[in-house]
Amino acid sequence: MLGNLLDLPRFEYQSSEMVRDELRAAVDVAASRDQAPAFAPVPAAAVEPLSDMPMYQVDPLLRRAVALQQTRVGKSPAREYQS
Repeated sequence: MLGNLLDLPRFEYQSSEMVRDELRAAVDVAASRDQAPAFAPVPAAAVEPLSDMPMYQVDPLLRRAVALQQTRVGKSPAREYQS
């Protein structure tokens, strides 16, 4: 309706159903034109280790808070898990 009030070109819609129908038609045309190829698996990459950082080391603001770094959680070391 705002497009109609502003006399914008290509905004001759009278209801939301008209917009829905035009969108549905455009999606159907695009879907029939753009058939994606079948899924092809990609070779597995090397497994990266999982690192667990203490919660006060992740946030850029909290890692500068000396009082938080002196707590038990702040002093806990980072851990790395191998699979």
